[in-house]
Amino acid sequence: MLLLTAFFVLFTTSTGYADSYITNDQLTLPDSWKDELQLADELGITLRDTDQENVSGAEMMKLLDRLVANAAPDRLDEWRAMYPQLRNNPGLLTRFDAMGMLFLTADFIGGNYSIPVEGSVPTVLGILHFPWDAYYFTEGLFEGIDGPKFSVPGFGDGNYLDFAALNYNLWRSSPVSDEYPFAYDAENNSIHEDAAPSYLEAVLAVIRTYLIGNYRDQVSHDDPAARTPGNAISRALAAKAGEKEAVTAENHPFWSGFILGYGTEYQFGTSSDEIRLVADWGFNSVRLNLSYLTLFGTDVQNVKLSALKQLDELITTAIENDLHFNLCLTGVPGHSVMNQVTDFQYSGDFDLFVNPEKQDKALAIYETLAARYKEIPNDYLSFTPIWEAMNRNLSTGLPAPEYSEQDVASFLIKAIDVIREESPDRLIIYEPTPGNDADQIIRESKPIKEAADNKGNVMINYNFAQYAYVYACLTATEGKHIDTMNHSMFIPEYPTVIYSVAANIHDDMPLILDGFLPAGTTIDFYLARSFGAVLDISVDGLSVYREELPQNTEYTVGEKLSFLYPFAVSDKNISITLEKDTKEVKIGNMQNGGFDLSGICLTLPEEYAVERWYYAQTYDVYNGTEETEGVIKRSSSQVLISPNDYDEGGRNVTIQEDLSYSTELIREEASRETIETWCDKIAAFDSNCVIRFERADFSGARWDAMAAYYNDLLSAFKEHSFSWWTNDWWLMTDEYAQTHNVAESPGVEYAGYPRFNLELLHLLQRYQ
Repeated sequence: MLLLTAFFVLFTTSTGYADSYITNDQLTLPDSWKDELQLADELGITLRDTDQENVSGAEMMKLLDRLVANAAPDRLDEWRAMYPQLRNNPGLLTRFDAMGMLFLTADFIGGNYSIPVEGSVPTVLGILHFPWDAYYFTEGLFEGIDGPKFSVPGFGDGNYLDFAALNYNLWRSSPVSDEYPFAYDAENNSIHEDAAPSYLEAVLAVIRTYLIGNYRDQVSHDDPAARTPGNAISRALAAKAGEKEAVTAENHPFWSGFILGYGTEYQFGTSSDEIRLVADWGFNSVRLNLSYLTLFGTDVQNVKLSALKQLDELITTAIENDLHFNLCLTGVPGHSVMNQVTDFQYSGDFDLFVNPEKQDKALAIYETLAARYKEIPNDYLSFTPIWEAMNRNLSTGLPAPEYSEQDVASFLIKAIDVIREESPDRLIIYEPTPGNDADQIIRESKPIKEAADNKGNVMINYNFAQYAYVYACLTATEGKHIDTMNHSMFIPEYPTVIYSVAANIHDDMPLILDGFLPAGTTIDFYLARSFGAVLDISVDGLSVYREELPQNTEYTVGEKLSFLYPFAVSDKNISITLEKDTKEVKIGNMQNGGFDLSGICLTLPEEYAVERWYYAQTYDVYNGTEETEGVIKRSSSQVLISPNDYDEGGRNVTIQEDLSYSTELIREEASRETIETWCDKIAAFDSNCVIRFERADFSGARWDAMAAYYNDLLSAFKEHSFSWWTNDWWLMTDEYAQTHNVAESPGVEYAGYPRFNLELLHLLQRYQ
């Protein structure tokens, strides 16, 4: 007989994990859990008086036999011959063990029981108390089991049963209880993988998996269920009716808030709890980034009803908490990055604006969403139908077709017409360009803005980042890896100044090094090509090296350090060592012709080394140039000079005692002045806009520099009355992001997060 006196309660040990997740106590199970348990008889599962006792490997296998018997009866004999070491194991399981066994069973059954996309680890893993360094299924209970290959981003292909099992458990929830097979403890933000599951938990996990595998999730986009939101939205709207003045592009409030939802293509990547926190902290808007694959999969004629219900819940939470909700489709057919196919390589779909068939598919998506949410007023909901429209390959480096701003404008008109046919006067917030340079933004946005202005009630979202600071380490190699994977280098200061250095040396235009040049300094000059010349290097006026260079010769140049710091070595290296303290080193040529430099490296004696913050990315570890990733302090006596302006660049490089360098010309900079200049230009072009600003940790960062940068940009936004959304949710809440990306991060335990940047939150709140 089942004891319906079980209680959903936690007993936390000193390790932070629960001894048991479901225990005997005085309260009853949730009604939806009882409904699930009614299926036990149908599946041939016998409940017992000792349901609260922990489950053994042998008992779990008997329960899984019932799952196979009902889901794939023709394969039951084959299944019963598998995994004898599990089937005969009398030892008690952990929840992680049980998840692993459930995953192996689901993989065996296949079909709708299998995991949907290989390698799609839910974003929730990023916030779970999950021991990433533990590989539970390589020894002990699972020793010798050759499980299914599972691709994990950054780790390659392998038998990562631990990742696969946890991912499977968090893939999709029961249509009856909306609970994962092994329940997630939201209050303590844990899956409690070390806890011992009860027999009742094991029964529920098997039943939920059966329900998930048999649930008809796909409905036609013409089905009334796809076009009608749940009652929760209706109730929320009724409670809020008439509270706000109508929002139009000519009359919109000042919005401030967070961008949520950086999940995989098949996950929402956020929750109602996060939306409530945004409201509790005083912000009035959220943007949800969402791929069409999350809602529709690859067949846009059908829609996932369970995913729409999840979206209903998120919008409802925003309405209940008086937040404006912007639904931003970061991927639609013809304009999306697909799943990662190999380590640091991606596949993509980029022909939307030149492919009428893809346009029809995208328009069908807009039609479905507009119809479903047509009753929600603009003060609570807006659509962003396209993400970074002029980003032709979505920053992947992959080949993509050419299309014009006018192509984008033409499609925008179609999108607005389809949306407004279902949802008249819906507020559209369009995102035409990923560019950060104000002149580029205006040039690429002008035709699109004209089309938007003719339609009315369309706002434009512009992207902001001071390139010289935020993207200092952005890779310069197209197609090598996606743009957030930068090369190791010292992290930038703020304000940031990047000096101009000429790459082409010819005739009477030498390059001069002066400043701090102590004895024992080695200088390596790396050449990219030569055009015939007598190269000459002099030290304090005395020639120390001379070579006649060949005509029209290209040397092999290595990978550049970054886009803004294009230092690279080559197979043509000329090296000198200074025998005494030096005032000036000159490199030039003595006759017609010239040569190009790819980089200059000064290595001072070790006694002059300085300690600076250094950033090693995941990609650096992957390709073997670093042992560990993250922001660390490193001592160095090198100066890497980057020729970044071909002919008109600076020709007098001064070495500073802190081992930085300057020239007579500035190429790029980031400061309060450059931020204000950007804002002035955008305001003159389009003052009625929303600004999305990028995180400041792409290149690694020191917290004091980040804070100064954010204060400058947000105060400038306030002066110009720009609404804004920040990409900083992940950086603010994620322990990994702070410890690996930000030097001297002030993270503390807060709001259920083990490491939270409370100072960043307080900074953002000052500009609400």
